[in-house]
Amino acid sequence: MNREVDALTTNPSLLLRLRDVHDHQAWALFVEVYGPLIISYCQRKNLQDYDAADVSQEVLKTLCKTLRVFEYQPDRGRFRNWLGKVTHREILHFWKLRQRNASTEITAEQDACLSVEDSRNWDHHFHCELLQTAMQRIRKEFEEETWNIFVQLWFEDKAPSDVAARFGTSIGSAYVAKSRVLKRLRGEVLMLSEDLPIRDRSQL
Repeated sequence: MNREVDALTTNPSLLLRLRDVHDHQAWALFVEVYGPLIISYCQRKNLQDYDAADVSQEVLKTLCKTLRVFEYQPDRGRFRNWLGKVTHREILHFWKLRQRNASTEITAEQDACLSVEDSRNWDHHFHCELLQTAMQRIRKEFEEETWNIFVQLWFEDKAPSDVAARFGTSIGSAYVAKSRVLKRLRGEVLMLSEDLPIRDRSQL
């Protein structure tokens, strides 16, 4: 049975679904996707695993309260920017509590959590983590060969002629395989975040 899917996802956006407090599936998916994303970012800020998990819980609590009335307006700011600000605020709060309890000074790195440079780091982290999550979620929908052609053409940026020869297909067919997966990937990312366009490898 061919499990490949070449239609753009018709699922409503996750952020829109979260306005329904009774949509438990949407909330579970949100925690599944964004919980690890927040934790891994906290770990990059030198938080221990258990501290990163605690900060992530605080961020998710804030999001649960706010997303019920969240209206996506990209002209006024993207979701990832807002999520980044909430996460940065909780990380700073963590370090300030640590400083107060241990009578130690906040380091320059900790104090720079809300700097412009750090915002760029957050954006890159958000893009990479969400893209990897979306790829994992759609992987099972495609045949092994189709997926491998996509990975080698788009992710690894290999020459189309080499990829086509490796899989015993034409260059045109290889491009079709890449296009099908990329179209589905765009749909999945759009469903998860609404604000992460997928064009080429330069965004990785």
